[in-house]
Amino acid sequence: MERATDVEEFGDAAQAMMDFPVHVVEFSPFVSTAGLLAVGGHAKVMIARVETDPTEIVPVLDLHHDTRITAIGWSPITPRPEGSLASSVIFCTAGGDFKLRIYTAALDDQTSEMVELSGHTDIVNAVSFDTLTGRTLASTGDDHTIRLWNADDAVQLACIQLDSPGTSVIWIPQTPSTPSEPQPEFQKFLAAERQGSVRLFYASAQRQLAGETLRAGRAPLLDADYSDGQVGVVADGRLVRWTLPSSGVAEAADKSAFLESPSCFRWGKARPVYSALGGVDGYQVFGEGHDCILQRRGHCTSLTWHALHNTCCFAVGSTIQIFIA
Repeated sequence: MERATDVEEFGDAAQAMMDFPVHVVEFSPFVSTAGLLAVGGHAKVMIARVETDPTEIVPVLDLHHDTRITAIGWSPITPRPEGSLASSVIFCTAGGDFKLRIYTAALDDQTSEMVELSGHTDIVNAVSFDTLTGRTLASTGDDHTIRLWNADDAVQLACIQLDSPGTSVIWIPQTPSTPSEPQPEFQKFLAAERQGSVRLFYASAQRQLAGETLRAGRAPLLDADYSDGQVGVVADGRLVRWTLPSSGVAEAADKSAFLESPSCFRWGKARPVYSALGGVDGYQVFGEGHDCILQRRGHCTSLTWHALHNTCCFAVGSTIQIFIA
């Protein structure tokens, strides 16, 4: 399994051919597992290490998945099984059968355990573990709900009704005052809806923060991301941005002349001055001042940034295309 996938130069980027159509790519956003990339296909999930010097994608785990993968989320927890010197990783997938699957995988010996979570009644568009403890999982989808789950025992904790399909759910990172004293009652998350709004919630009471609804003023809203006080969404073909705390006033970028219908957006994790858009007609990377520094044609279904480096991966057909700023 530790054989690098062939990566070829592709203009200002590089690309690796997969043996399956790639629907979802998701870098771990956590320092402890930085550089691990989850790749979701029709009936498969692969975990790989992404090296940047030289550029390589090294598969470390292949798992069968019963259905097409629609979303992937990483847990900050890296448990160490009894008798093992290596840590495991925990991640969650959403499938076309509306189920969530939480995997605990030991990368050194290729073993894994999986627990299914049932409750959603339509396609799940996003899954996300809380960034503080990793013990609460949030999911949202086309059934107009956000669901919170206890990730330890796979029990649903809450079901929050939305006004339209949920497209994104994102935990706002929180640093505990001391490593031994996490404060999950102060955890907040963002939920984006297709009708064009982003709402902020306290996790403990599953209640919306007073007055905290961001309205894009356009729809459909297809994706959202958060980084360092910045909220960005793709709505009606435009990138719309807010700075939190917000009065609700949005800043809308001009409609892209290159992408007719962008559907995914991410801020750079290492440096949020970078961002990327993707859609059915290609993808773009932006640098400081929102200047476009790369654009490519091809149907981009997903994109993700490395936690520590200015490296972005794009799912395009049966390839993973890699850009290093």
